[in-house]
Amino acid sequence: ANDVPERDPMDWVLEGSTDGGSTWNTIDARSSVIFDSRFYRKTFTVDKRYKANAFRFRFLRVRESNGNPRFQIGSIDLYGKST
Repeated sequence: ANDVPERDPMDWVLEGSTDGGSTWNTIDARSSVIFDSRFYRKTFTVDKRYKANAFRFRFLRVRESNGNPRFQIGSIDLYGKST
């Protein structure tokens, strides 16, 4: 996103649900991720095979919060592989 680096997410968890969101399981977790510039795209490969019908991200920390919990994301794209 075109914002300040201080609001970039650094730590997050990707969770999936097989029951439409009643229960959640951790699919992937990332920490201390740094985005090198504005409009920068990163690709993360998730090794865990998990057939979910709902996904959610929990963002845990931004680069420099200074007491401000706001963060920025330009977009999130999820892609799956056929098995």
